[in-house]
Amino acid sequence: MVPVFAPGYIEKNTHLFTRWAEDFHTAYQAGCGINKLEKSNQRRMVLDIVDLMDLIEHIKKSGYVSFDFETSSLTDLKTYDPDFTCTMLSLSFQQGSSYIIPLFHKDSPSTPEFIETCRKALEKDVFLNSDITKIGQNVKFDMHCLDWWGIPLVRGPIHDTMVMHHLLDEHSKHGLKLMVARYNPRYTNYEQDLGPVKNWLDIDLDILSKYGALDSDLTFRLYWQFIEMLLEDERLYILFRNLIAPATPALFAMEQRGMLIDKEYLLSSIETVKGMIKAIEQEMREVPVVAAYSDQRADNFMVEYIEELERKVKVAEEKEYKTEKAQKNNLAKIDEMKSVVKLFDQGLIHYKDYLTQDKIEVNLASPQQIIDLLYGPFGFRFAVPSDIYGRPLRDSSKDTLDLLTDKTGFINNLLALRQLKKIQSTYLEGILNRLDDKHRIHGSFNQAGTKTGRLSSSDPNLQNIIKRTKYKKVEAAVAMVMKCFISPKGMQFMQADYSQAELRIIAHYAQDENMLKAYNNGEDLHAITAAMTMNMPLEQFKKLPDKEQKQYRYEAKSTNFGFIYIMSAEGFKEYARINYGIEISLKQAKIRREKFFRTYPRLTEYHRIYIAKAKKYGYVRTLFGQKLRLPDIYSTEKVKQGHAERNAVNGPIQGTAGQMMIFAIALLYHRASGLLTANTVHDSLDFYCHPQYNYSIVKETMENLPIEEYFGKSIDTVDMSVDFEASPDSWGDLKEIV
Repeated sequence: MVPVFAPGYIEKNTHLFTRWAEDFHTAYQAGCGINKLEKSNQRRMVLDIVDLMDLIEHIKKSGYVSFDFETSSLTDLKTYDPDFTCTMLSLSFQQGSSYIIPLFHKDSPSTPEFIETCRKALEKDVFLNSDITKIGQNVKFDMHCLDWWGIPLVRGPIHDTMVMHHLLDEHSKHGLKLMVARYNPRYTNYEQDLGPVKNWLDIDLDILSKYGALDSDLTFRLYWQFIEMLLEDERLYILFRNLIAPATPALFAMEQRGMLIDKEYLLSSIETVKGMIKAIEQEMREVPVVAAYSDQRADNFMVEYIEELERKVKVAEEKEYKTEKAQKNNLAKIDEMKSVVKLFDQGLIHYKDYLTQDKIEVNLASPQQIIDLLYGPFGFRFAVPSDIYGRPLRDSSKDTLDLLTDKTGFINNLLALRQLKKIQSTYLEGILNRLDDKHRIHGSFNQAGTKTGRLSSSDPNLQNIIKRTKYKKVEAAVAMVMKCFISPKGMQFMQADYSQAELRIIAHYAQDENMLKAYNNGEDLHAITAAMTMNMPLEQFKKLPDKEQKQYRYEAKSTNFGFIYIMSAEGFKEYARINYGIEISLKQAKIRREKFFRTYPRLTEYHRIYIAKAKKYGYVRTLFGQKLRLPDIYSTEKVKQGHAERNAVNGPIQGTAGQMMIFAIALLYHRASGLLTANTVHDSLDFYCHPQYNYSIVKETMENLPIEEYFGKSIDTVDMSVDFEASPDSWGDLKEIV
């Protein structure tokens, strides 16, 4: 027996002690001939009032409860699924034991009356008891299960082991089974006792109760292991206690509330977009090159068709027939096929009379056919572009299509068509398929979904609702999507948006005087950069016509957002073209880059410092203390190392901006009565409120977050600014509030 960790290493990494001890125990049992370890705990079924009161009393004395539901299905929130069922609830208040409440399992011995008694007692004495810390793995899912059961509100601290582990190791997966295997290896594969699961409703009560008991118990064990590990890094522990955990009930309320959809308008929009798709497809097929390619494609199929007819004629003529009738019938078919061949040879028939539409027209949804059309000898014959390594990119992805120069408009229409189809399937039909019976759509907001600390959204992704497009033919469809999200009756839709949050934060990090001066004097940084690009003073730039100012300011956005994160001139040239539609030469890109860093000179020092920090420590932090670990910073591969260096520069900025928004959501959940938060998209917050709502509390909170009070850090050298838009109708009708 050879220990993997030395005792001295365990003394310095105490969170590994449990695993170290269990490994010794496992080795000892193996040496004694005990090959199978029992993966179980002490569990007790709650079957009467005495058991229920006993459980509640133990939870109160402990002050902690880990809870986990077993359900009919394990997919997303199921707030809109009428067939969703909670079969069992498991609760643990100490490591090694669990209590089981068989709810609506097919074999449950409990009566509906007793289940309702359990619900009322647990709601009053446990879930609404602020003195009890609630613990769960992906806890918001189980909170939705509570809501389904009739417990819509949970008070007190709510701690999620999945999110805790994300703080400790953002590069690993955070599933319960994987974490158990890593931190409590004795219980690895404890779910195997379930056997192959086809339907969670069919699992035997005793087997499911054993599994559910371990779920809550092992979650409870992981919680205390993770608490100990977080305490080893004070900033991470403070981040968890002061931001991550308090945000959980606020995010749950957003998921629970959902966003209201105008279903009738949604249905009509789906039909309208279908018509738009047909129209753009027709326009693409009328491009001369495409029409000629389709003719060539049809000719090829027709030749193959005639060759197949000739083969069939030959086979039929050589065949021996048992009856005269069969021979007569076959001779008629032979004559018919010969007639077609003859007419084709004479050019008297058209392929459209014999081929189906799919044999004639290009399938605009087929990558292989599009590739042949773009690069093949009978299509556009574009030169195949290369990647940075010189390898040919013979594909039809958006990144590759952006490298092609097309004067016919086909590629632009192809990209617009793809976006229209995505709008139809993902944004319109996707929303329709997820509506609940009150016409609301409910997404998940995930604190463990990104490596930088930003929130992510899923099932569906409400942060990815399309807001703008660079294709004119798609603008109407985008507007339709936004107009589907409406305000509840008697309320208005309002959006609070941090103005240039990342630029303000990097100005603070870099302590660049020109950036700080601009923001603290209420000036427009994009206008300053635009004036710099045009070699004119800011005052002179402001005298330009509004249309010119708007265009130059738009181009300046690409400069600001491109170069703050150490983008090269080569990278910027493509970034500006693809994301902003700005065509500049490499020489112009180099000049623009030089001017940018002359205007904001401290940015290069910020870049140098944070790359050096990453190389020294292996990680960088957000202002709130979250670590972004960068193992590739030590890579011998230049591409990987360069990617890590860029993350070292942009990670703290993006993460800080994201966590400022999370902090604002958590604070407003308690501070702002009458505010119904519905969604957040990166630097903006969407909510419902009454038309006369005084939103000053929102502005005050978001612009003056008590970061120093709660985290010992501050952004005191730059003013944060929040802009507001509102509409009594929909997300798509928002107007700026001056």
